[in-house]
Amino acid sequence: MYKIETIANYSENTIANTQGFVEPLRLTMKPQLYGTGDFFQQPSSAAIKCCRARIFRFTNTTSRRGGSPISFIQHFTTSTETTIKNSKKKSLISSLKNSMPATTIKGVIDQLTTIVAEAEADNNRAGYFAALYKKVTVAVFNKIKAGWFDDNERMQKLDVVFANRYLEAYQNYTEQKACTASWQVAFDACNTWRPMVMHHLLTGMNAHISLDLGIATAIVSPGADIENMHNDFNKINTVLCELINEVKTCLYSMWPLSRLISQLNMGKFENDIAGFSMNIARDAAWQVALDYAECTSAAAQENYIATRDKSVTNFGNKLLHPGAVVQTITGIFRVFEFGTVTDKIKKLDA
Repeated sequence: MYKIETIANYSENTIANTQGFVEPLRLTMKPQLYGTGDFFQQPSSAAIKCCRARIFRFTNTTSRRGGSPISFIQHFTTSTETTIKNSKKKSLISSLKNSMPATTIKGVIDQLTTIVAEAEADNNRAGYFAALYKKVTVAVFNKIKAGWFDDNERMQKLDVVFANRYLEAYQNYTEQKACTASWQVAFDACNTWRPMVMHHLLTGMNAHISLDLGIATAIVSPGADIENMHNDFNKINTVLCELINEVKTCLYSMWPLSRLISQLNMGKFENDIAGFSMNIARDAAWQVALDYAECTSAAAQENYIATRDKSVTNFGNKLLHPGAVVQTITGIFRVFEFGTVTDKIKKLDA
């Protein structure tokens, strides 16, 4: 991952137009965090050609207007970074469009892999939840292949319908289209420094479990058939609980103060709390499934989703803004959360 500072391979005419600034400028590639916290991969040949064309036009204009080489570099660096970032975002959107919606769990995993890879390249915090979700999806897929659920074919369908709600929300957000408000809160948080990785994971889980899971379940088993899904629905929670220690290890590796917690032997207590929270979320999601299954018309379904989304959104905001005292404490913890966004994504994706 690289930050573009200057541009290489100036033509002789371009160098001459920089008003005596004849030392060849170089394209330096180094992993340096800049303003918005984004990184860039080495630009494609097409991007470089575009940059060369723009640099020629701009240096001629700068020379005629009496501009300095420094102003030229500052302008070009900013505009080039924006060009490459937008190019990468368009590439991601195009990739997702070509495979949306997913029809198999393998297709879901492939799309999540694409999102994680792009998030790593762009230093995008949205990669935190995508990496965790990919891990969960792989775990569920392995259980299905092992015949662990009561109805494994139905569970594969549920997994795909469930995942497509996230993939659609993510694609809509990247295209600046409307998505559910609960996902809007989670994605918007990715643009700010303050939330810890834990907060990003929780807000993503809030939107996906508290809203999407119940709706997807009712779509797969509508009406009276919903009760037949209950046992397998609970088994999903078992899979999530099995991942608690693995995810906790990832979070601890980003936070050196975790050693103190380990010395206090709080591990079992944390696991119990996490399991209890998942049980609450599971039960709430099941109630959503029961309620949505009773919505027989499109209008009733739309109204239910809008109402439920408001409640889930409010809770998501509380997760991110719990009050002055708690925010002060978590703000201090956030300072000690080490590593770049990319490093953290890689740990969650390991």
